[in-house]
Amino acid sequence: DYDFGGRASIIRYRDTEPKVREQLITVRAPNGPLGLIIGSTPHGPIVQLIKASSPLLGEVHIGDIILRVDEIVTDRMSSAKLTGVMTAKRN
Repeated sequence: DYDFGGRASIIRYRDTEPKVREQLITVRAPNGPLGLIIGSTPHGPIVQLIKASSPLLGEVHIGDIILRVDEIVTDRMSSAKLTGVMTAKRN
C-alpha cells in the first residue's frame, strides 16, 4: 500500500493491445495511504490492485501505468524504485 500526497500522470490503455487507444490522465493523490498495490512492467509501474478503501477508487484503474510523480518521470521504473520516490516525496 502506498502513502503519498502529490500529482501523478498515468497512461491508461483502453484495449488489450498496448498503446492502442491510450489516454493520459492526471490525478491528485491525497496525503495518506492510497490503497493501491503497484507492480513492475517493462513500461513502468502498473496498478495491480485497488482496495475498496482507496481514495483514488474510480480515478485510477487496474492496468494503469504510472508515468510521472510530480516532476519525476517514473516510466520504466520498478515498483520498488517508485516506492522510494513516493516515500521521499512524502517526507
